[in-house]
Amino acid sequence: MHSRVITREAPIRRWNPMPRYFFNIRDGYDLDEDEEGIELPDIEAARAEALATVEELRDQLTDAGNIELEITDEEGRRLLTVPFFRGSHRGRR
Repeated sequence: MHSRVITREAPIRRWNPMPRYFFNIRDGYDLDEDEEGIELPDIEAARAEALATVEELRDQLTDAGNIELEITDEEGRRLLTVPFFRGSHRGRR
């Protein structure tokens, strides 16, 4: 009589990388595409990154009236747009 040893395999854990978001700058019809992107846990983290980037760049741009920061995913789908609000919106309370 032979004894059989039954073992259970550990569940396979798949490593899911964080999604990559791209931060493109759109000026009217012109688009400066982000070629590298950044890995972030979710769209809320991407939104926070976009808002911080806009705040940082806002004062460096002389005329940001039509400029927007556009967040896209790895497939190129536009997920969110953050305007720079310059020009007529400046100094508004």
